[in-house]
Amino acid sequence: MNISKQISTLVIMVIPFLSYSQQPMGLTAGAGLYTNIFSENDINSNHILTPFLGLFWILEQSRGISYRPEVLIISKGSNIQSEDTGVKRELKTRTYYIEIPIMMQLSFPINNKTGFYFSVGPHISVGISGNWKNSETPQFGAADNSSGEIKFIQNLTENNASSFDENDLLMRRFELGANARVGLDFDPWTFSLGYSRGLTSTIPKIDGDNTDEASINSGFRLAFSYIIN
Repeated sequence: MNISKQISTLVIMVIPFLSYSQQPMGLTAGAGLYTNIFSENDINSNHILTPFLGLFWILEQSRGISYRPEVLIISKGSNIQSEDTGVKRELKTRTYYIEIPIMMQLSFPINNKTGFYFSVGPHISVGISGNWKNSETPQFGAADNSSGEIKFIQNLTENNASSFDENDLLMRRFELGANARVGLDFDPWTFSLGYSRGLTSTIPKIDGDNTDEASINSGFRLAFSYIIN
């Protein structure tokens, strides 16, 4: 799925808010270091660098307390490495989500223009596209490389299994997660460091039941934000 089309979709979704919202809003962008945490401890999953961008609103509640809903397009993924009988294996995955975090923010002003804050909150993510690349390199001989698409599905059944081929890697479409951030305000700019962790597995259910294995998205984020109004 073309990511530029997803960005266009995001812009169309938020046009009504641009016209009617009386609350401060802004743009946010940055990068993350993401990986997958597996229930099987012997799987070695390394971080990969991932971008994100989106819009946010600041809903003031009382002095020092506000809510910050966001609409993001964000990339996640992992780099899984293993070695068996002299063969090195590497599986890289990269997924793209539309993610909606709703953060509760506690602000501590230093003066009229600067301050720092701490925020926590949940998010819901919807998978829109992805891809994978696999490499198997023997001790002697040429590497065997393969690749394919990541398809999102919530529940795998006999009825929908035929819709996918052997090169498709399946992941669960919806993700619930939690976030924590600390940041600095330099009005109208904001700089933040955060951690995001999925609370639901990326592995689809099978006939409505969770699998014995589980994998969750986990990542650190660095973000720069600019308040427009």
